[in-house]
Amino acid sequence: MPSPTTRQRRQRTLAEAGALVRLGLPIVATQMAQAAMGLTDTLMAGRYSADDLAGVAIGTSVWIPMLLLFTGILMATIPLVAQAFGARDYDSIRHTLQQGCWLALLLGGVAALLLHLAAPLYSLMEVSGTMRSVGGGYVEALAWGAPAAMLFTLLRCGQEALHQTRTIMLISLAGLLVNIPLNAVLIYGYAGFPELGGVGCGWATVAALWVQFLLAVWFTLRSRHFEPVRLWLNWRQPQLRKQQELLRIGVPIGVTIFFEASMFLIIALLLAPLGSTVVSGHQIAFSVISVTFMIPLSLSMALSIRVGFTLGRGDPRGARRVATTGIAMGGLIALATSSTIWLLATPIASLYSVEPDVIALASLLLGFAALFQLPDVIQVCGAGALRGYKDTRFALGAAFVAYWLVGLPLGYSLSLTDLWGAALGAKGFWIGITCGLSIAASSLLVRLHLISRRAARAG
Repeated sequence: MPSPTTRQRRQRTLAEAGALVRLGLPIVATQMAQAAMGLTDTLMAGRYSADDLAGVAIGTSVWIPMLLLFTGILMATIPLVAQAFGARDYDSIRHTLQQGCWLALLLGGVAALLLHLAAPLYSLMEVSGTMRSVGGGYVEALAWGAPAAMLFTLLRCGQEALHQTRTIMLISLAGLLVNIPLNAVLIYGYAGFPELGGVGCGWATVAALWVQFLLAVWFTLRSRHFEPVRLWLNWRQPQLRKQQELLRIGVPIGVTIFFEASMFLIIALLLAPLGSTVVSGHQIAFSVISVTFMIPLSLSMALSIRVGFTLGRGDPRGARRVATTGIAMGGLIALATSSTIWLLATPIASLYSVEPDVIALASLLLGFAALFQLPDVIQVCGAGALRGYKDTRFALGAAFVAYWLVGLPLGYSLSLTDLWGAALGAKGFWIGITCGLSIAASSLLVRLHLISRRAARAG
């Protein structure tokens, strides 16, 4: 078989880039809608009272890491379903999603139990009575939404792996549209409902989560794209071998995501003794990169889907091309976001604060954030492509080294000790993060090259 010409390779690359964009853009909107629910809770609780805002923040600090960990585990279904979809093996898709539903129910029950147990712990914290009661009430409410969150995640992963990302986008937007008015009704007690303050945010989120789940179920029953799967046919009991496969692939994904999220939380706690200006500057920079990160994260998810689908179709060389195209697109995204952050650091920081010291520090930290955009984007896209190959353990190891053996210790020594000279304060942590991410990005690129080349040669 003759090798493809340069023009043919270029056409294939452009076609793959278009497929990734079509898959990825709705995922960006979905991620934004999910993030907007948390932002809405914060903004509306803050307008009610400072104590309610603090209580919601305390509750969120428990809910979000748990949510990321458990939903990350369920993301194991993406490469499994994507590969089966490429092979048009609908029986395998049905089996994976049915077993995933059992796992989602288990994780939802565990999450609900942990949230119920977390509420009494707030009484042991040295916070005011209102903050404690709001934080406890918020997580108590969220416990009732945990099963819906897990089941929706499972159906979302299945639908996105079947390339139905627009539907999930619409369902997520519907959840946001439920959350916003219910927040107003339950926080302030409109339309005859009790005035619950910040606790009302939790119940509004619960309603939104159940609406999303029920809409996802409705779609699986009515959509012609999902019809060949026949998800509800011949339902099987939990099977140990399949559950082990899901956990083998999924646990490293969940723990990897948890490592990254928890690292920034720990950095904020370590910076607390340096004063509110330092913490505020760090939080502003973190808030900005959390938004920009949605784009490469969505590309990473699209890469998992496309690589898995192409492998299932029996085209390992094509899967390698997908991965290469995705990494190149990630590099372009990183250059665009890095340039934007670098040029607009001060105006962006000014949107968050009016205090000159806070703006100055946030602008400085955003400069460091601009520098680590490239390694951050490359590592998340590399991890996403590897998931398409069902390779998740290496990314876990890379994350552990990058965040916990390099980034955090190096950042701590630069920021809060004189080991390397005068303590640098907050910017020391950002230097440490940049070094850690660079190591992760480099190692993941090497791993992806080796895995994809081995698969291409074997194919």
